[in-house]
Amino acid sequence: MKKIIISFCLLLAVVLSAGAQPHHRPRPHQDYYTYSNIGEARLHIGGELGIADPVAFFWHRAPRHYSIGAMGEIQVGRRLSLGLGAEFYGTRISDQTYYAYYNSVPVYGNIRLSSPGYGTKVFVEARVGYAIPVNTVSMGYPTSYYETRGLFTGGGVGLNCYGNNISIGINAIDLMNRYDYGTPGRSRVITNFYLRYSYAIPLN
Repeated sequence: MKKIIISFCLLLAVVLSAGAQPHHRPRPHQDYYTYSNIGEARLHIGGELGIADPVAFFWHRAPRHYSIGAMGEIQVGRRLSLGLGAEFYGTRISDQTYYAYYNSVPVYGNIRLSSPGYGTKVFVEARVGYAIPVNTVSMGYPTSYYETRGLFTGGGVGLNCYGNNISIGINAIDLMNRYDYGTPGRSRVITNFYLRYSYAIPLN
């Protein structure tokens, strides 16, 4: 009888162990915007305004600076990403009598370094590229022609919260001028302090 009881207990233990579900540690929540998976690709769509322009709107004034564009980005390290983008970029330059917008399309490369964290992260970024002019502004006599063309640089610091990127920073772009039948030359460098927003769409 004792052997039967021991055999029954052993059989019951085998059955229970076979039917028991193995214990797994819970998988961490997957977040497409942690910027931690090498090879992730994203498409940023957004734009920027001059840092004081949101206040200027309440006074019915034209923005000093604006841009709208897109950038493709790929994660090359756990905190490092590289991007290539283009945007329609406008800058208002005024004197005592009138103002004019100088428009161009900068094509640029972007590098971003993100802080460690989950969901919400701080980042710093820098970009450099070349601005292709869209319009030319003429003034004075003999006539001078002005356009934003040439070197384009920028950078800032911001916050990434689940794909929403908000940053502040500064851009610099060359203002070129020439006279009638003259060759272009750099007149000065225009700087714009900006507020920038973009939304990152995961591509893989």
